[in-house]
Amino acid sequence: MHASEPIRRYTSLAAVGAVVAFLGWRNAAGQGTSWLIAGGSIACAVFGVLLWRRALGLRNAMAGIPTARLASAPQGYVELNGRARRLTEEFSTVRPHFLWQRVTRSKGTPPWVLGPLAGLLHASANREVTEVPFCFSDGDASAVILPEGAEVICKSRQVGRDGDVRTLTESIHSGEALYVLGYLSSIDQVPNLNEEAERIAADLRIDPEGRKRFDTDGDGRWSVPELLKLHETAKKMASERAWEASGQTHVISKPPDGRRYLISTLPIGPMAARFLGYAWLGFALGAAGAASAVAWFATGREFF
Repeated sequence: MHASEPIRRYTSLAAVGAVVAFLGWRNAAGQGTSWLIAGGSIACAVFGVLLWRRALGLRNAMAGIPTARLASAPQGYVELNGRARRLTEEFSTVRPHFLWQRVTRSKGTPPWVLGPLAGLLHASANREVTEVPFCFSDGDASAVILPEGAEVICKSRQVGRDGDVRTLTESIHSGEALYVLGYLSSIDQVPNLNEEAERIAADLRIDPEGRKRFDTDGDGRWSVPELLKLHETAKKMASERAWEASGQTHVISKPPDGRRYLISTLPIGPMAARFLGYAWLGFALGAAGAASAVAWFATGREFF
């Protein structure tokens, strides 16, 4: 089930509430079934509404922001389409197979438990998330993604089983299509001119051509005027290089105002349609739970 963690959790809890309420109504004449009906109906209604709000909120957030190109995107809340990339090649020896990964392990999940019930069990299972920065690129520009706090939906999902332990591995790989809805900010790259000037001066002092250029009297020693001239030239060269190399580093992170932060490797069209489907499912479950709760309130006293 390709869905964000909150949507998966709300779907699971609402479905379990619906099953409990259904079992309660099926055995309405039995002792204590009134509490099953009440608890299941309330859970179905509450989590159905939460599912509806979450899914509809994500879809509306996607629909309300036009897709931009990173090179011309405004600072602030943006929607971007591009590719996932490594920050640097040196990471290839550390994480050769993924850029971001979530591994969920749960015990005692029978093979026939699928869909919402499996999602419920995984909601309380042991979860390991590798949240390290990686790169987003749309061909014209690139940005550093800080995935902490994001709702991540992965196309790459692998399910494995070792005895009674079920493992769900969700990953983002380099080169995959990437959709991002988040906060874009840019940081100016300001080099340390003093350190750069000292490095240039040291290079000039050991360079034969540099020694000839600044050792004007040719005695092989550095006089005070010669050193002053050397450092003045080094500072000027450092300033010129800094101006040529000046630029900005784009960073995508969780919006500070609490708006949705979404990272997905699914296509934007099917993902928006899926959110709309979850919203309708949440509405249906919430309405069914509310109707069941009203019916219980009207007739439930007879079951005590």
